[in-house]
Amino acid sequence: MRSSLSKEQLQHLYGLVAKHDDFQHGLVTFRADQKGRKILVENCVEDGDKVLDCGSGTGTTGIMAARKAGQKGRVTFFDLSEDMLSIAREKVRQENLQENVVFQTGDMVHLCFDDNSFDA
Repeated sequence: MRSSLSKEQLQHLYGLVAKHDDFQHGLVTFRADQKGRKILVENCVEDGDKVLDCGSGTGTTGIMAARKAGQKGRVTFFDLSEDMLSIAREKVRQENLQENVVFQTGDMVHLCFDDNSFDA
């Protein structure tokens, strides 16, 4: 019988892998993850959209969404791990997308957003 990890254990685990997350995803999926993210964003995000990237990790998908949503849009990066969001913040800064991006730490099980707050 499996036991579930606590929120604190998950935060610790994601903190340990944060620096290598992008590399690991690419390696394990043979870069198919990038293709899937691109298809998702192309089909779900429009200019001006308010987007929730739930479980954003290091921000790869959220950055794609921020580019597509444009200056009138907004992307909320939401993740359990502050370590993951720290890497996402740096990537957003490097892409100069800070104007339409918000970062929030939280648990996906208990979302703190009002209904219909997001378009995608």
